[in-house]
Amino acid sequence: MGHGFDRLYLVKDSILLYDVWVHSKGKYPSTKGALYYLNDTFILIKPSFTFPGKITDPHQINISDIDLIQIREKNKVRRSTAMGFAVGVASGVITVFAINSGLNSIGKGGSFFNPQSVVFGFAGGLAGAVVGKIIGSFKINLPINRNQAQYQKEKKRLECMLFD
Repeated sequence: MGHGFDRLYLVKDSILLYDVWVHSKGKYPSTKGALYYLNDTFILIKPSFTFPGKITDPHQINISDIDLIQIREKNKVRRSTAMGFAVGVASGVITVFAINSGLNSIGKGGSFFNPQSVVFGFAGGLAGAVVGKIIGSFKINLPINRNQAQYQKEKKRLECMLFD
């Protein structure tokens, strides 16, 4: 490659902050990985799929081949799903509590935790997880359209997402 990035060693994926998808017409039509290097003519991306313990060559993708770059925070889908589940469970339990005139029943042996609360909490949790997953799966789209001027407009934004 001749640019000083011929061989990059694997790093733990857990320290990568962003997942990046590059859709292009070149050698790598659709690549997911971490953004390693940007310049005016190409980008380097470390593919997500690698063999454990192996040295991974980054993919060099020319700007003139890139149609679209998509970006999402690493583990955002997982976090959003968990958050949605937690909110859904709480909503289900609170709903049952309110239906059973909860505030008046606490002093009379009422409880948040009864079979109805478990059922409504679980149902709310599943619904919340689905909504959370949908919300978390959105990506930032940066259309490059194989256009150098368009890439230059998006370059500052991409520089914030480089893997250090």
